[in-house]
Amino acid sequence: MKRMHLSLNLTEYGRHSGGWRHAVSDVSRIPNLEAYRHAVRTAERGLFDQAFIADTPVHNWGRSSATTTRIDPLEIAAALSTETEHIAIIATLSTSYNEPYDVARRAASVDTITGGRIGINYVASTGDATARNFHRARQLPHDERYARSNEFIEVATKLWANAPTADRPGSRVVHHGRFFDVDAVLDVRQPMHGRPLIVQAGSSAEGRDLAARWADAIYAGGSTLERAQEYYQDIKARAAAYGRDPDSIKVLLGIAPFLGDTAEEAAELQAVLDANHAEGADLVGHLSDLLEYDLRAHDPEGPLPFDLLPEVKSASVSQATLFTRMRARRT
Repeated sequence: MKRMHLSLNLTEYGRHSGGWRHAVSDVSRIPNLEAYRHAVRTAERGLFDQAFIADTPVHNWGRSSATTTRIDPLEIAAALSTETEHIAIIATLSTSYNEPYDVARRAASVDTITGGRIGINYVASTGDATARNFHRARQLPHDERYARSNEFIEVATKLWANAPTADRPGSRVVHHGRFFDVDAVLDVRQPMHGRPLIVQAGSSAEGRDLAARWADAIYAGGSTLERAQEYYQDIKARAAAYGRDPDSIKVLLGIAPFLGDTAEEAAELQAVLDANHAEGADLVGHLSDLLEYDLRAHDPEGPLPFDLLPEVKSASVSQATLFTRMRARRT
């Protein structure tokens, strides 16, 4: 019998960007570690498989009403593991602005601390603002970001495979590739399960291919049942083409539930959070970034200029494609 796998997207005040302004939220305590602890303990009691920590290495100021102060995902994953016994903690790391050896070493260390309950969500980071944090004028083109991500995971996986164990010393990994030159022996014991869990998200052709090649679990979105089924079937077919067992990859479709004792209470909560988000947020700027098209010259109360939108190939392609498809169906 197949089992449903559940993953909680961890933030201090919920994934809704208006949650931090809710009456019960105490923003004076940011970063509120107890909020993370409470959420992950609750998820474990609810028999969730994993808790996920999203991240991007740039301050997202001026684009939404959500708070943007963060704690590094690997560090908080180590802390949360001491509050739980069974649930896996998934930490997001950028393949665009990290080095494979450093990530392999840090992740193997946290794997030891968590007793083998760590996973890494690999992200090919987007945005010129992020690039400028790392002494680059602009981001790499879409295809190069995914080529780098593939090579990054390849090198990290080699390092873990050759890391020392109780039965043997570590062995040297020599890799000379397009993006990375590594000649190293990992000095941290091999992760408990050989390597940390590999998680990926992406709906572009390159993102799907990366996930099919490497991922144990995939975060995905789907606006309709038919599109969700298409994504699922495509990922499984790509995995088989790589010689992998398609059933070994778990596809986790995202939902954002609003909970209440009644449908009316749930609808009221959504209305409050939506109003919190809209007040003071640069919604046009946020949508412009997402769709990779500057909407500021257009009437914010008018229709979306669907015919002018470019083909979106960013890491947010799943959301961007979803929005444009929804708009197209309503015209």
